[in-house]
Amino acid sequence: MERCRTGVHRIRGMMPEDVTVAHKTGTLNNTSSDIGIITGPDGHAIAVAIYVTGQGTHANRDARIATVARAIYDGFGESARQYANARYGSSAGTAVSAN
Repeated sequence: MERCRTGVHRIRGMMPEDVTVAHKTGTLNNTSSDIGIITGPDGHAIAVAIYVTGQGTHANRDARIATVARAIYDGFGESARQYANARYGSSAGTAVSAN
């Protein structure tokens, strides 16, 4: 799926150069889709399945898929993961209220 040459403007469209995308596209009537695995430079992988209908044109659907894929990538990116933990308190070990 990394060698897929279709859909260069879909999941792969807005990804940074150092991101690997293995994907498979699909198009039927007024629907475009792209499913795949986005692997960041740090090795973390994100599985996505994006289906878009309408949007006026094929190019608009591709652009919407690219935008959604990039938002997902950014949301699960390295900087976002820094905040996804269950540690409460300061580095000095003082408890902080979670209210």
